[in-house]
Amino acid sequence: MNQPTADSAPPASQGRLEQAWHDLRSSVKFRIRCLVHGRVISDTAAVFDRSPLDQILAHSSELAYKPIRPYLIRGLGARGRLAAIKTHFDTAEQLLTPQNFLQSHTEERAILEHQTASGLMTITLGNPDSLYREAEWRLALNVNGQRILEIGVTLVTPTALGLEGGAPCVWIGIVKASIKGDAALEPARKLTKDLEGIRPKSLLLMAAQAMARAFGMTALYGVANEGLVLANYMYMKKRVRADYDQFWEESGGTRVSRHVFLLPMTKGQREISSYKMNKRAQARRRQELENNLNGNLENGFRMLMK
Repeated sequence: MNQPTADSAPPASQGRLEQAWHDLRSSVKFRIRCLVHGRVISDTAAVFDRSPLDQILAHSSELAYKPIRPYLIRGLGARGRLAAIKTHFDTAEQLLTPQNFLQSHTEERAILEHQTASGLMTITLGNPDSLYREAEWRLALNVNGQRILEIGVTLVTPTALGLEGGAPCVWIGIVKASIKGDAALEPARKLTKDLEGIRPKSLLLMAAQAMARAFGMTALYGVANEGLVLANYMYMKKRVRADYDQFWEESGGTRVSRHVFLLPMTKGQREISSYKMNKRAQARRRQELENNLNGNLENGFRMLMK
């Protein structure tokens, strides 16, 4: 009996072969990058060669290799990645108490707690985990302990984003549903209803805006579709379903480069009189809730500071 060839292998076998080939290629590419960028790796490790940064490196040992892989924004080179990492940790260390600085990079810190009809809603600031390519912090939206949505944020200078300016700003590098597929839709719908029409991703944008204000940052920027870290990797780009450009435009953002949007520091609100009569009561409740959440979010970030 003829043995199946790679071309005629069953789908499961074909998938395993493709995965094995992908893993081999990734391993070889990583080893080559380590050889080419050995100095950058050692320089990155040196950034964390003091307390409490050494504890963060011990928790996330891959930090030293971030500059040799796609990171933060499309097209950023190894030295630019290293500079961005250093800026984030230097800036965060200057702003936060030692305990909050360490905990927000190795665990999670609660920024907001709010009771809804569906249960306790929290927003936390913590280690990026799966968002490691795009950020150094993760802002997560949770309901009754279940994560619904997360965004990756980093404290950077505009130069890391290909813009002019040297003062630190907040960068949103990714917006990601924490529940896969269509299963993410129902929790998002319920929470939107509980919050008088405030969408989960709008709420996390409000959290990033509150962070920028509380930390005294000069600006807030968001990644465009073409600026995503893996935008030039077609096999990964196909997995990105969100339209970042549309969301930033809906949120009052302005495109400042092919890869970057400048975002407002506070969520805009329409005049109540501009709504139809039958929509005004809910619009008024929503805006009052937004104002309340904005204040609580900003206070939550200020509680982390020195």
